[in-house]
Amino acid sequence: MILYASWIAKIWLFPQPANDWQEFIIRAAVGPISGAVMITLGLLFYGSLFLIALVTIRMTRATGEVLPRFGDDMERDVRREMAREGGDKRGIRAWLYPKHQRHQLLAFIITKSEKSAEISQGIIENLRRGVTALNGKGMYTGEDRAILMCALTVTEINNLKTVVAKIDPTAFVATSNAYQVLGRGFQPLSDE
Repeated sequence: MILYASWIAKIWLFPQPANDWQEFIIRAAVGPISGAVMITLGLLFYGSLFLIALVTIRMTRATGEVLPRFGDDMERDVRREMAREGGDKRGIRAWLYPKHQRHQLLAFIITKSEKSAEISQGIIENLRRGVTALNGKGMYTGEDRAILMCALTVTEINNLKTVVAKIDPTAFVATSNAYQVLGRGFQPLSDE
């Protein structure tokens, strides 16, 4: 909408401010296309972009489908491993799985023991990912802590941060790259 408004202002004000609406419409013409048509097309185009933005504003929950990111280093390593093993021997399954995988991460959430169940439930419900809880102890404070471990993709990290911050804003979250994540929700463990 800002671009459309700036285009309208440019037509109205330059090289001199338009004296009336008719002069404005004449200035908006592009080649053989009349100014009224150009103004209408611009309004329709930017209006549709605005509507798409409004309709898709809640799509951050569609994890992995909006702006997937692919790791070039991961793809190179997978190709090297496949070449060493003599190619992809999965048969028909090779057609069903994409060659590019979303970048995979391993997240560790260190939180108060009493908050761990609530955070785990939030991750399970909102991200639909499994969580493993480990017992830990903060060596600086000496307090018992829960360490939650969760495998996820790069497109899910913002949802994880939102869930954890809502329940325990003092939690410590560390993420690291995972070379390969196998199992439910990721690639299958067996090639059969």
